[in-house]
Amino acid sequence: MALAPIVKLYRKANRPPISGGVFSSLLAIDTDVISLIKSIRELNSNLFDEILVDDAEITTTEALPDQGSQVELIFRLPTGTDCKFYPSLSGLITGAPKISRGEMPSEFYLIEEDYFNGTDTPFPKLEKLSVVCKLIKGLSDLAHYHDEKTAAGHYRLIFIQPEDSTQPASKTVEIDTTINVDMLDGRIPDLTLVESLRADNPKTDPHYSSKVGVFRVSLAEFLQKCPVGQPTFSFLVSEWEDFINIFNNNLDTYLSGFAFHKAKREVAEAELKIADEFSKIIIDITGKLLGIPISLAAAIAIMKSTSVLESLMIVIGLGLATLIFSGTVGNQQRQLQRIIHAKNIVFNALEGKQEVYPDELKSAISEMKTGLDKNENKLRWLLRLFRCLSWAPFLVGVVIFGVFYL
Repeated sequence: MALAPIVKLYRKANRPPISGGVFSSLLAIDTDVISLIKSIRELNSNLFDEILVDDAEITTTEALPDQGSQVELIFRLPTGTDCKFYPSLSGLITGAPKISRGEMPSEFYLIEEDYFNGTDTPFPKLEKLSVVCKLIKGLSDLAHYHDEKTAAGHYRLIFIQPEDSTQPASKTVEIDTTINVDMLDGRIPDLTLVESLRADNPKTDPHYSSKVGVFRVSLAEFLQKCPVGQPTFSFLVSEWEDFINIFNNNLDTYLSGFAFHKAKREVAEAELKIADEFSKIIIDITGKLLGIPISLAAAIAIMKSTSVLESLMIVIGLGLATLIFSGTVGNQQRQLQRIIHAKNIVFNALEGKQEVYPDELKSAISEMKTGLDKNENKLRWLLRLFRCLSWAPFLVGVVIFGVFYL
């Protein structure tokens, strides 16, 4: 039932005392009073136990006259729902059980505070009550599980702190979301974190599940500090900023660990890829370099040739083979330079962030660089040696040809 006209009538009557859910008043008749009484009778005429206009009783079936000097009424406040009059803020908390599940009545009037939520600006304690209700809703969504069938009407939320090196077994922490008026003193909690976790989309945020997990573990860890005898929910509300600090520290630790493992994996992948490229350079020319011993044998064959022309043709053939061998090795040297350039780009990227890396990752990067530099130098030396050896058959052939025919 709409409370607005009832609140206006009660205030018009100068907020008379209420006894047993009933108040009485004598009002001078004006257009506002007549309009309010008519509006309420249209909603529920049984709320008026008695209406007297100039001492003449108006029954529930009679229309209210538009004229008169005064109206005397006995009014019974509506009951049966949470949308009603409450004696005070404390009475609202105890009289509306759903509040401890985070559900505020859609309409209510606080007699002591003269506050109607439909039109009036909330006072600080009521603002905090609204925020605490939102916190209950958020915690119920983020808890590992919760029990809704408690006799008192509140939630019993369960958060689990998993086992680790300092704790041999997992621990569960319960939060009974019972609200009391003492919790409404102090600062209003900032629920940005809870609201963001409820609003985040797990499909678009790759860290969503991890953030929720860190939140649950952090909450269980934080509530272990709750003093004996103090309700955990009251402790959480009063020390909310400390909990947020613990969550942020734990989240930073997780994200740093995630970034560390990701960077470590990138380092390992880069090392394997560069080492593989180095290996391919040797593999690609190994088969071709087997032609060098064969060419040397051909050079020795000059000594057994029967004519100058035959020997000259062998020397020319050795020269062509040497050019091919030398060109192949030169091509591999250029390929090595491209790989080295790519390696330097990778290392520049890694070393640019090295100041934020932990010592373990710095050591891994240093070891990888040292190992790859050794491989690079060895490969440079081998390619130079192979290029020199590629000329050996031709030079041997020229020497033998000169000895025999010049």
